[in-house]
Amino acid sequence: MILTSSSRTATIAFIVCTSLAAVGCGTTGSGSAGADAVPEVPARFSYEPFDVTYRIASHTHQEQDFGGQVNSSGFAMHWYLSAVNAQSTLTLTIDSAPKITGVAQGVSQGDLEQARGMVFTGTITPEGHVSAFTGGDGSSDFIGQLAQSIERFLPRVPEGGAAPGQSWIDTLEANTGSGGLDIQLQLITRAQADSWIEHEGSRALLVSTTTDYSMSGGGTQMGAEIDLDGIGIRHSTMYLGEDGRYLGGISTDTANITANVAAMGAIIPIFQTRHDTVAVAR
Repeated sequence: MILTSSSRTATIAFIVCTSLAAVGCGTTGSGSAGADAVPEVPARFSYEPFDVTYRIASHTHQEQDFGGQVNSSGFAMHWYLSAVNAQSTLTLTIDSAPKITGVAQGVSQGDLEQARGMVFTGTITPEGHVSAFTGGDGSSDFIGQLAQSIERFLPRVPEGGAAPGQSWIDTLEANTGSGGLDIQLQLITRAQADSWIEHEGSRALLVSTTTDYSMSGGGTQMGAEIDLDGIGIRHSTMYLGEDGRYLGGISTDTANITANVAAMGAIIPIFQTRHDTVAVAR
């Protein structure tokens, strides 16, 4: 992982951004209707067996203040993820080598190629809770970060499923980070299910969420002690298919992070924005 004085905080921000996943929600069931009938929709959503490939795009912009001099950087990452739910066994496969444009500190072309074909497995409940999650390659920081994000990829719904007009709160505490950094995340997600709508040719439950999160931690990189603190907020719109599939969504994330780099005798503010899009590819 690259760790020059000018890139140290960019590396930290990339680790946090890649590892953070929104806590979401879900739908279920299927309906049928005659030519003149009102389409029947399920009462609520929960996950059913599925086989879906997603197209994922993330765009991140960072501004770092070095003693009054603001340095800006940004990168975008595009990749495909296949998800299969068979008898409550979840299998996630990185279908293609992620493509990055811009500058993502600490990520090499070898990391991207190595990610292609990586398989992750776990168990999944009808509410989208994933456990016994394994897979990936522990020798790569980049793949480790992807694994942490993939584990929380599917939105979660309340026990018994999500229904139109329902609201709920989901909380999550997680550890993330790599390359000598250990970062604790605390997330509180407030979700609101709207109604059944048409989305990309399918009926879906529209769910809006707001996630407030905080992060703290640190560690040592190349002999340099780094402490990290920050807060952020994420707004998401998600679509949960009537057939029990997650149909994707969009989210926008804003974070204010402070990196204390003792070796530099500097406290560096970082302002970061991120926009994510998830869509069904097939």
